[in-house]
Amino acid sequence: MQYTSVGFLRGGTGDEVPIHPLANRGFAVLSFDRPDFSAAALGATTEEELTRANRADWIDRRRVQSSLETAISLAIDTGSVDRARMGISGFSDGGSTVQWALINSDLFQVASMGSCCEDMYSYPLAAGPRFTDFVRAMGYRHFEPGTEEFWKPMSLILNVDDVDVPILIQTGDSEYEAGLDVFETYSYRRQTDRTLRPGRRDHIKWQPAHRQAIYRRSVEWFEFWLMKRMDCDPAKVGQYARWLAMDGAPPERTYDARMVAARSHERDQFSASTRSSRR
Repeated sequence: MQYTSVGFLRGGTGDEVPIHPLANRGFAVLSFDRPDFSAAALGATTEEELTRANRADWIDRRRVQSSLETAISLAIDTGSVDRARMGISGFSDGGSTVQWALINSDLFQVASMGSCCEDMYSYPLAAGPRFTDFVRAMGYRHFEPGTEEFWKPMSLILNVDDVDVPILIQTGDSEYEAGLDVFETYSYRRQTDRTLRPGRRDHIKWQPAHRQAIYRRSVEWFEFWLMKRMDCDPAKVGQYARWLAMDGAPPERTYDARMVAARSHERDQFSASTRSSRR
């Protein structure tokens, strides 16, 4: 998912999920350009009016979901998409798109988030009182009467009983606290895996080594859940042990384990993507 498309991107906003390597592994990839604000919001005369109008009854999230479903329907009509094996990824606002889609549709069997999460508790607590005042001015509710009612359509915590999708969260150490409530809720149910990048303080992961690790893990995550593939690299035994222990994972014997040597070309491709991201 990306904010505004200005051409083909390597991996959407934040360059989180590498399109070319995924396509090389047999995935049909939809790079989704989210719609603009609603007509009601565009008629605002101040920033506060715009943000409040855009979030009234979660109108922006509903518009994005509607556009996403239309795009997916068109993709399915091409005959190149298996509707029973679809995943979703998102970063920043795209992370919110993932949240909404997991709660308000049954389209996806697996998800990956580069940032997490808009929710009731950790989201405002991690950022502090000034941020809480800022989002309240937009119309959000935190720690006051009506909070749960407001968040019900969007909260992964409140909808945990209805979301049975495995979720990969790859976030920086400067932002991980904002999603602790969601992560702990889903970790308890063995529905999520989380990877932190220590020392990375920016919203967008720009360091080549970190970006390369995210590329690889994203591809391996979607391969694991949607194609039943595992990398035989001994260094990844712990990763796959966590994933195999997650709720809904098929038995290990059903997976296609590939030899490390067979992935030399793919490693070169990841390295090339990382080098190009520095430019």
